[in-house]
Amino acid sequence: MDDADDQVCEPAPQTQPITAGHGEQFKHGQHRWFPSRQTPRSGEVYAGTIQKVTASHIRWKWLHSRQYCCIPRVQLESNVNIPPLCTQPEIRLLRTHASCSRSEIQAMLRAEIAPSTSTADTGVQKCVTGPLLPNPSATPIPPPSPPTFTPPAPSAATPTPPAIPEPPAPSTSPAAEASSFRWALHHFQRTDNTAHWQRCFDWLSKFDPTQLLIRTPSTKAPKGKARQLWVDCLRAIISLLKQVYVTQQDGRPASSLLYDQLQMLSRCLPLLLLRFTPGDPQANITGKIERRCNQFLQGEWPQLFASALKELEWLNERANARRVREDSEHPPQPQPESTERKQQRALEKAREGHLGRAMTLLRSPGLAVDSVESIREQMQNLHPTSVVPNLPQTPFSLSAQEYAFFNGPFLRQIILRTKKGGAVDQWGWDNRAMYLDALSDDALTEDMAEQFIRPVAQGYLPPAYASHLAGGRGIAGSKFPKPGVRPILIPDAWRRMAASGVLSHCQHKFYHYFQESHQTCYQFAGNAPNGTSNMYHLLSSLAAEMQHPTFPAKEDDPEVILVLDIRNAFNCLSREALFSFFSAGCASHLNLSIPGRTPHGWDIMWPYIASFYGTTGIVKLYQRGQVSHINSTSGVHQGCPFGTIAFAATLHPAAKQVATLHPSVLVPGFADNFALVGPRSAVLRAFDLFHQLIQGLTLTLNPNESLLYVPRVMAHPQPLSITSPGGITLPVTTEGIKIMGAPIGTTTFTTHTFHKTAEKILQDVKALRTLPALHIRMRLLTFCTNTRLPYFLRLLPPNFTAPVAMQLDRTVDELWAETLQFEPEFLTSENHLSYVRALAQIRLDIREGGCGCFRNAPIISAALYAASVEFARWLSNRQIVTSLPWLSHLSRDHQTIPLHSLQQNVHSTLLNLQSVWGFATAVQLTRPQSATLPCLESTLTWPPDLMPTQGTICRQIKSTLCFGFRNSLPITDLARLNGVCRQMAPLRDRLSDLSP
Repeated sequence: MDDADDQVCEPAPQTQPITAGHGEQFKHGQHRWFPSRQTPRSGEVYAGTIQKVTASHIRWKWLHSRQYCCIPRVQLESNVNIPPLCTQPEIRLLRTHASCSRSEIQAMLRAEIAPSTSTADTGVQKCVTGPLLPNPSATPIPPPSPPTFTPPAPSAATPTPPAIPEPPAPSTSPAAEASSFRWALHHFQRTDNTAHWQRCFDWLSKFDPTQLLIRTPSTKAPKGKARQLWVDCLRAIISLLKQVYVTQQDGRPASSLLYDQLQMLSRCLPLLLLRFTPGDPQANITGKIERRCNQFLQGEWPQLFASALKELEWLNERANARRVREDSEHPPQPQPESTERKQQRALEKAREGHLGRAMTLLRSPGLAVDSVESIREQMQNLHPTSVVPNLPQTPFSLSAQEYAFFNGPFLRQIILRTKKGGAVDQWGWDNRAMYLDALSDDALTEDMAEQFIRPVAQGYLPPAYASHLAGGRGIAGSKFPKPGVRPILIPDAWRRMAASGVLSHCQHKFYHYFQESHQTCYQFAGNAPNGTSNMYHLLSSLAAEMQHPTFPAKEDDPEVILVLDIRNAFNCLSREALFSFFSAGCASHLNLSIPGRTPHGWDIMWPYIASFYGTTGIVKLYQRGQVSHINSTSGVHQGCPFGTIAFAATLHPAAKQVATLHPSVLVPGFADNFALVGPRSAVLRAFDLFHQLIQGLTLTLNPNESLLYVPRVMAHPQPLSITSPGGITLPVTTEGIKIMGAPIGTTTFTTHTFHKTAEKILQDVKALRTLPALHIRMRLLTFCTNTRLPYFLRLLPPNFTAPVAMQLDRTVDELWAETLQFEPEFLTSENHLSYVRALAQIRLDIREGGCGCFRNAPIISAALYAASVEFARWLSNRQIVTSLPWLSHLSRDHQTIPLHSLQQNVHSTLLNLQSVWGFATAVQLTRPQSATLPCLESTLTWPPDLMPTQGTICRQIKSTLCFGFRNSLPITDLARLNGVCRQMAPLRDRLSDLSP
């Protein structure tokens, strides 16, 4: 017998009651005990009211829900399992315990829980008709404070939390369970069945969530009717968490068995409710999510857990069998993923709105395809095993008030700022989509911040599962055509949100430490404004200065740039050094008088660091039906938002020491990418010291990948290698180097290297030509491929970027023409003017009637001008020129912009913007003017709030192009363009489904 919905096709109802054996009659309004396929225990029956009697079916409605079910008449004619009538005493109890089974109701009657009834009522089965109304005299069981287990005895350093009552002793009597139940089951269903819920919480104390961590989660945010049910599940679990939430004096939650288990049950919600089988239609996925959410709200947690575990194990068995079969037929070879599989995965992501993730899948080589044993061994080798050091004492203390900023509105900002398309974590949570429906409820958002994210920010992890939470889901990426694997770690989504939120309150302290704590040592990582472009322009300007005729070069000791490569840096960093840096306190590294939002600086991150890096993290590597556990005991996690800053901060004291002991050497760095700039002899000595210092951090330099660049052409040829005083051999080049992905060097080297990069961008366009979904193809072209070149436009001079930009624009135009099915030789055809206008309209902004696929050639000067001015203003606030002896000749020139190549970049781009695009220049400005730029002499004195950015300059250029295009159109075409612009209103709304 199966459940049915409202759409069951039924004949006309009979006027006479249906008889089924022994004169048993079924009538409308009768209350009977019916079986259910979702019954937790076999043989249980629940109460329902007959709604319709037909010739073929009996239809009823459950008393404890709004669902309808039916039973075929053929089962009634067999004269077995006839649903019995509800007696009057049973009906009286069902008024307040509608979700109880018949055995539970009878147990209450035996224990005399029900109101006293007459002998006639209890001894005779009566046919009761009419609606089952609630009994106004019945008194529901009050929900006092919930029970929990006694927490372990606190240590001397841990404040004693308030006393929590012990749970009642387990009892097999449903009546005893109902009388001792103390939970307030807000937002749940079947809340009157206290015996059922008591068994549910008994199961919770034995629940092991790590049993579900056996496979890569396939989960997605709910759609349709399931969205509201998902929000109801969040409300319900948070209601339970709040009932056992007890804080210590420092504001952190007090650990208890029930609180920890509820925390882990909350983390498992996506795996229990939102999982799907790849290939299922969306309608089926939504239906399954609805049923699971209803089961969760009805307290069928053990059934949900068993179903999820069974499904994950079955998928693993199927994947493992397929792996064995494929390996026996075709041994794995180190080759990239097939194009068809890439396109399939990319289309799935693009249809979900994750365009960046889709393009990454198309262009990357995919996952490693070696054998399972080989990948596991390589991943383990990339995570060196060491002993996690003990946490040191800290000179500072943090109160609960330090984390009060982490409230509902702040969590909403974090979620809305998160990009679409992030990978789900080991529990199935994503970073954005699964929380959006809950953000409309301010109270629920506040509760999520308090119960889900703020404890993680405070460093609280359930002790029994700390190792699993400190690890995450590992991915072995392919480095094809190079050998080896690229280790990628996906930490838990709650951890990522907590780290991002807390880091946003102390990030300015790191910026001051990295940029202002030393005159010749700078760290550009850690979300420093224009960090990549500033580091590139610093090194490229110095290299060009060394080649300038006025530079006082020395033949025997020329100025050089040494680029350093650290092997597997993030995974090998010593955690003892990490703890030593952060436990010393922000005040020992930086002046805390700098204005900011937190008085303790980055000390607010210490509980987070101590929890996630003070234990052995277990990284799960899921491969073709198998799971491997890799211990993470050293380094920082690259997927952690705090990982890059933690690494850079731990390494920065060593870099500062090198710059202090070698004052003629400049030490810039971006995370683990460092350079040493200065006289060759001083650079080699600084290299030996840097190599020695980072060995104390358990890091190792890779001399073969490091490179010594000599920019100036000398009278005598340079050797191919050079040995430092410490005996380390380094390769030497006079051609050039790559910094931040862009070349620095001779014209030939720069042209050749940049053309290789341009070929990769053109390969992306080629990959899109074969993508079958045309709409997704053009969205990826517009928002992913066409936007790659502007990064290089900010770095390289126009003589290198202009040919590439024009070639890319032509290639993009050809793809648009091919997709829109222009005639083959459309530029020479009779209607060539219409085709040219169509392509010009495509290149306009969306709000102007175009597709937003801008051309790169018109913004070349704007990009380089903005980046050069930003770097010039950064350089003017530093003491680099006056601190380095080999740049002393520049300090005597008294130039506005001291570096010659920087002067040339600003001057040439400014002239182009004036002559081609009509921009004006001024010495000073008192109010914003989009078409006015500072002249060369006033670049550094221009007010920062009035300084035009690349965005403002490009918008002015695009407005000029749009104005010219509109003026070139006939009246009819102009009217059509205006009509298109009026239809673009939904696209301007960030919350619109049509918005890109």
